[in-house]
Amino acid sequence: MPALVTYFDPQPASGELPARLASPFSHAEPHVLARRAAAQLPTEGLREGKMFGVLVVADSAGRIGFVRGFSGMFDGRWEVPGFVPPVFGLDARAAFWPAGEAELGVIAAQLAVASERVVPIELALAALRAAHARERAALRVRHQANRLVRRAARDRGEDVHALDQASRGDTAEERRLRARHESERTRLEAQVQELVTARDAIAARRAERSRGLLVQIQDTYVLASARGEHRTLRELFAPDEPPGGAGDCAAPKLLAYAYRHGLRPPRSRSAGAVHHRRPAQACRHVLSGVPRQVRTDPRAHARRARDGSRAELRARRDRG
Repeated sequence: MPALVTYFDPQPASGELPARLASPFSHAEPHVLARRAAAQLPTEGLREGKMFGVLVVADSAGRIGFVRGFSGMFDGRWEVPGFVPPVFGLDARAAFWPAGEAELGVIAAQLAVASERVVPIELALAALRAAHARERAALRVRHQANRLVRRAARDRGEDVHALDQASRGDTAEERRLRARHESERTRLEAQVQELVTARDAIAARRAERSRGLLVQIQDTYVLASARGEHRTLRELFAPDEPPGGAGDCAAPKLLAYAYRHGLRPPRSRSAGAVHHRRPAQACRHVLSGVPRQVRTDPRAHARRARDGSRAELRARRDRG
């Protein structure tokens, strides 16, 4: 039997076994065997907020035990002794991810350099715009004073032609100032635009490469159902994109391990509940093939759990 199965000692009596697999989407109290299994989770290194789960199973000889799982990574590791492994293939991911991660690091460094190049030019442009605003304000004040002087001169009957010439002179001065400002501003704006375009191209390249690597990662997740059907995450969520973390919660890990090793989870209880909207797709798949009377529509439970505080996994361990 798999080394990761911990058998109950003493074994539970037949009357203690649940009649059917309880829905992992339910927020009801876990079965007494699930609580008994959860009480045996190792507490060393556990921190509040990390989500764990247990799945009570029967082996081919009818012995009752349980397997343990955790969501995501634990202490930066996918595999931890005593816990079921992830759903994806570590070797399949290792074939491309280290090189892909290094490539993303290079692109990130290039993006940082490109972003730094933009900053001083943007600051210079902001300073230039502020200086231009001060010059325009000073010119308006001076021209307003000139208008008052010309108005008084007209009232005294002074030479109208000369006064008109002075007015046109102010207008021409304002036009020259605006032209100079536009020339100076356009030069810096062109520099900023060139640098921003280069930066955005690098950012787009990083996003495209990240999406490509994400697709590769998601394709390493192959989930089996109780019927023996195998589907990738992208197939399960099509035509939508799988949300972050799909396939990494404890329930798919536990069920996948049980299927691979001939364990029977249908007469057991997962000590947790799937807590967000679309990862239920993965759980619906891994539960397909389980006898119909034990299956539950996760959407019905989701409607009863719209309050996010009620949607926390019940497998939370916060000792220590």
